[in-house]
Amino acid sequence: YWSLFTLNLTIGLIGFAFILLFRDNISFALEERAKTMLSADLAISGRRSLSEDERKAVEVYLRGKKTEVSKIIELYSMGKTLNEKSISRLLLIKAVESNYPLIGNVHLTDGREFSPVFFQKAIKSNFVYISEEVAYQFNLKKTEKLKLGKHVFTVDGIIESDSTSVMRGFGLAPKVYIPKVLLDKTDLIQFGTVAWYSDFFMLKKHLSLEKEKLELEKRIEDPAIKVKSPRNSSQQLGRVIGYLSDYLGLIGVVALLISSVGGSYLFQNYIFERIKQIGILKSLGLSKYKITASFIIIILG
Repeated sequence: YWSLFTLNLTIGLIGFAFILLFRDNISFALEERAKTMLSADLAISGRRSLSEDERKAVEVYLRGKKTEVSKIIELYSMGKTLNEKSISRLLLIKAVESNYPLIGNVHLTDGREFSPVFFQKAIKSNFVYISEEVAYQFNLKKTEKLKLGKHVFTVDGIIESDSTSVMRGFGLAPKVYIPKVLLDKTDLIQFGTVAWYSDFFMLKKHLSLEKEKLELEKRIEDPAIKVKSPRNSSQQLGRVIGYLSDYLGLIGVVALLISSVGGSYLFQNYIFERIKQIGILKSLGLSKYKITASFIIIILG
């Protein structure tokens, strides 16, 4: 009997502990996935670049906390092929620095991936990297030409997988990557141009990302500039993390409650089996407190 009683409570407590551990592991894995989607620990983005005062405030606060920084400019513009068909389509142009992405990677169909050395060659040769959708719509292949704005680029590769684009949802146009230093040659950034400017930061491991996000928001007063952490960078993934955490926490409590109910029934059964003993002890003149104390000592023994 006591073996069953102990086993019941042990299974309940172990199940509760394992469910909470599983919840924490799943939440950690999803948050790491969210970091990959964001491509950094924190990001500051908006439809304008940071002002001198805002950039200085961010630099002062993150001094000694950040380990790496990368910048990106995104805008929509028309692209045009220079072959016989001369096709024009709307494209999402992502002008990135050589260390982008800080977390994750962009792989090409020929096995190469983005890296600082990779981009040095791209800068010298005016290379552009296109998604599979662009290659299909424009009927483009490697070494062919693509005109963006006033500058002509050479297609150096087709993107096979992009860790920063997973679960991003619907996009207005397929994307192309160009080195950020070549964006000025396209003459696409002018007065009135709608573009998105993003600064990505990698922070030291011991720092709380949510706390650092709140501190940065205090230093940037313009509500048009958003500070993003992995948790809130994707609303869909953020909801998944929140719902899963709440659900598994509830399952853990239910498991512990069921174990407690089972334990109470076993204890009740134990007491019913000893009603005769309780009656004998009462007839001998023992008070109910002494009877209770004696059974507690027996149970604990």
